[in-house]
Parts: sequence; C-alpha cells; structure tokens
Amino acid sequence: AKFEKYEERLSQLESLVAENAALKKELEAVRANISQLESMPGPSCASLVVSSVSSGSSTPVASSSGPVSKSTTVAAAAYAPAPTSGEAYGKSKKLVSSCPSGAAVQAKSKVKITSLHRNAAARIFAVSSPPAGSPVDGPLFEYVYLPNKYRARLSVFRQKLRLIGLNNSRVLDVHYPARHVVALLFHTAYKGDLLKVLNKYSLPVLIDFDPFSVANVRNPSFASFNKDALTTKAHELQQAHLVRALGYIREQTRRLVVYDFVCQGWLCKEQASSAIGSLSSAAGVDSASSADMDITLTGAGEPASLS
Repeated sequence: AKFEKYEERLSQLESLVAENAALKKELEAVRANISQLESMPGPSCASLVVSSVSSGSSTPVASSSGPVSKSTTVAAAAYAPAPTSGEAYGKSKKLVSSCPSGAAVQAKSKVKITSLHRNAAARIFAVSSPPAGSPVDGPLFEYVYLPNKYRARLSVFRQKLRLIGLNNSRVLDVHYPARHVVALLFHTAYKGDLLKVLNKYSLPVLIDFDPFSVANVRNPSFASFNKDALTTKAHELQQAHLVRALGYIREQTRRLVVYDFVCQGWLCKEQASSAIGSLSSAAGVDSASSADMDITLTGAGEPASLS
C-alpha cells in the first residue's frame, strides 16, 4: 500500500512537471510574438501598445475637453505605474490575440484520431447481443493467470502489457495472487484478442491455478494454522485482492463486476454491498445494500438496473 501511495505521488509530480514545462513553452511563444509585433512597423500595432500601457495607468493622460498630443501620451505612459507580472502577462496575451497585423500565431496541435478512436465511437451504433460467456451461460468477467518472475510495479507491468499489444483499458485489474503468478481481469468478450496476443509471444496460461488454494499462503506467521484455518485465510486474502480491485474500476462498470463476483461465489452479498457502499460514499454516490445484488439479467447478460 505504501508503494502504491508513493507511486501515485510520483505520477502527480511528473504531471505537474510536464504542466510546468508546457506553461513555460507557452510563455516563451507569447514573448516571442510580442517582440515580433513591437519590431514591426505600422500604426495599428503601435496604437495598441500605447493604448494598453495608458489603460493600465491610474493617472489621466489628458482632459476630455482638449486634444491629446503624441508627446503627452508618451510622457504619461512613461510615468505610469508599472503593472504587475500577472497583469502584464494577461495584457500581452490580449495584445497578441487582438492585433490586426499578419503576425504568425502558433496554432494548437490537433488531436490525432486513430482507428481505435473510430472503432470506439462506432460501438454506440452496434446492436447489443449476448456475448459468448455472458452470465446467461457463464461468467461475464474472468481472471487469466500467467507465470511471473518477479513482482514489478503495476504501472511498469501495464507498460509491458501495452508493449506486447494489449489494450490496458480492457484489463480491469492486475494483482499478484501468489508467488510467481500474476492475475489479469478482463471481459470475456475480449478473451479471444487476449489469447491471440499471448499465443503470439508463446506466453503460457496457468489454467489449473486456484487463487483460493491454501498453497498460496506462504506467510511464515500462518505456519501454525491447521488446514481449516489456512483455507479460511486463503479465502480472506483472495477476497481482499478482489475488493481492492473494485476500487480501481470506474463506477459505471464496478457494479456489474461485483455482481459477477457474487454470481461466481468469489464474494458474498454482504462483502459486495459493503465494498460498493464504502467506495460509493467516498465518491459521493448513493451506497448499495445487499438487496442491490439481486439484479435481474437482461438478454445481454447485464443487470437490468445498475442504480
């Protein structure tokens, strides 16, 4: 848990550093445009510069009854109080955007639309049909267990999944249920694509692995437990993995996942409702009760109501 907190703090720090670098680039671009505009001849930009400086001064330039001379305007601008850095930066952005000259302004880079984005957008028009392995005839979500040499950080492990061609948005959870074993949670409709990638790199799947087995309890502090106590402890440890996984699944999918966990007997209704309730209260969403786990399935194998 401590490593996950440190990892989250590190990711936040990296995002702040990237945002700071982007802001510095924008500031340098604005300053370059200002210097370019000041060097260009023409009454339009010059009048904007003089008017922007004189508008920031609290000292009146001249009375409204008489004409204003150029020397008076320049003198008033020279003795006007200097604006703050924030005001100067804001006025410089307005000056660059409103100047009618032909100066080149840096255009915002357009987001590149990939085939993945198009396919995701096209799914809204697809007719819903019961996928193979839906709760009508089997589980809707499954764990695939793979051999693993060492326990890397989850962020590093997900980077490796992306490098071999797996879509991380399809992998709902990654955890280590036992030594040298890693578990991937995914929707059964994605099983074919997942196995295709694994076969491409000859990655074996641990078909006979049981996450609730007492063989997974290797902690020396449980060495004095009898077989029944070890079985109970193995179930508690695996159920803790499942409850922790629910916290990383978005709210729209979480209730469907926890319902499927209950259907497969991995969690009881009380555990599911308690986990959903605590997560929903932390996110400001109405909590669920154990009765919410009794949901009627639609033809697509999904709960008729997720609220």
